Amino acid sequence: MSSGCRPCVYLGADGGMNKRRHLTEVMRWSSGQPVEWIEILSSGMALPLLLAVLMDKLSLGMAAAVGSLIAGRAGAGLSIRQHALSLLSTLALIVLTALAAAVAVGHAWLSDILLVAMIGAIAVCGGYSREFAVTASRVIIMLLILMNVLSATPDVFLGILLIIVGAVWTLLLHLLLVVNVVFARMSEELSV
Repeated sequence: MSSGCRPCVYLGADGGMNKRRHLTEVMRWSSGQPVEWIEILSSGMALPLLLAVLMDKLSLGMAAAVGSLIAGRAGAGLSIRQHALSLLSTLALIVLTALAAAVAVGHAWLSDILLVAMIGAIAVCGGYSREFAVTASRVIIMLLILMNVLSATPDVFLGILLIIVGAVWTLLLHLLLVVNVVFARMSEELSV
């Protein structure tokens, strides 16, 4: 290996993985650019997981984190209003998918039949246009993930609530980030 190779940093004197160095490297933040507080907050999955670990309710925290994960890639519009509408449509899709997952979870072999029927109906709707096909594939993946998460939570309705709360948390952080960027651009334009 060349001396510029990053994995070489992790090797100890005996050739094994140096866990302390690895942990330090994983937790290191790039110092090339200053980090705004809003960028740190925009990682919506961290807070639900941290709270769940502190309360020793990991399955419930995972439900909220999955809601954050699914909402984490909401599209951005050109304006705050367009971005807000995009976030609301993402939230509606998450709520509908969570409800569909809740209907199909916990019915033994009937859950498998319901899952196949729902995926078939979603796939048929995806055949309408290219945009519908992309959304349908996302919904199918969300449905599979949410069914798995809801089957691990002690109460399905609490799981749905936490998924929605996690999604709302992340979407609000996204909206706050967009507002911050828009105001930063406006202040730059005014100062010029």
